[in-house]
Amino acid sequence: VVYGYTISRGSKYGNALVTKYPVKSSTNHQLPGDRTTEPRGLIEAELDIDGKTIKVMVTHLSTQDQERPRQVEFIEKKLKETKGPKILMGDFNARPLSDEVRRISKVMKDSAGKEYNTFPANKPNVRIDYIFVSDEIDIKSSKPIESQASDHMPVVAEVVLNGDELKES
Repeated sequence: VVYGYTISRGSKYGNALVTKYPVKSSTNHQLPGDRTTEPRGLIEAELDIDGKTIKVMVTHLSTQDQERPRQVEFIEKKLKETKGPKILMGDFNARPLSDEVRRISKVMKDSAGKEYNTFPANKPNVRIDYIFVSDEIDIKSSKPIESQASDHMPVVAEVVLNGDELKES
């Protein structure tokens, strides 16, 4: 587990990455935002997946429209600095046709082959949760999972490194 807290008010609140693969390194970045709103973060972790290093990033963007563009700019910069296969996932608090999602979609592939909704979990009518992958990764499937464990439906994507690994799967 990699935990990146952004708020400490008696108990800590933030993002988490739960993985069965070894974590080689991790950093929790504070995302840009207004000091009067809830702080947001980006976990940046390197995983060792069968001898290959994969960069995995987890985020939860602001609910405030005016903050998300700066947060996405920060994330775009991190994505462009990172060579090799990478995955970005989280609650973007933004719809598929928003500027924020369009900007990320210029540098990463959205795992959703067909559109689906993720929020609110009890009657999902909008999609604000995403899994994006770099070009080195092929998407086999992506779908939301019905669950009331959160106010969002979890999203699961099955992905594989392209090239030789894909031919073997």
